[in-house]
Amino acid sequence: MFFRRNCAAAFSKWRQTEYVQALEMIAMTGDSTGQLIEEHLDRKRVIQEQNMVRSTKIITKEQRHKYFMAWKNVTRWLKHKRVSTTTLLEA
Repeated sequence: MFFRRNCAAAFSKWRQTEYVQALEMIAMTGDSTGQLIEEHLDRKRVIQEQNMVRSTKIITKEQRHKYFMAWKNVTRWLKHKRVSTTTLLEA
């Protein structure tokens, strides 16, 4: 009976320490997972900001190109009008 009681106490203590260790491992895993999630969200936010900056630059570049082409067409039209007017006056 004494042996049985000592074995039961030892087994109970072993279960208790295993349970505590399992809880610690779960907590450590949760903490590391939380840190990884935070790092991922930060990285995602930075990438989104960079994409927004890049897309804004591309859009402004395209708009400048459209303005330049429109101005080029206007000057071409004015030159054509001036040349045609002088040709008409000479004729």
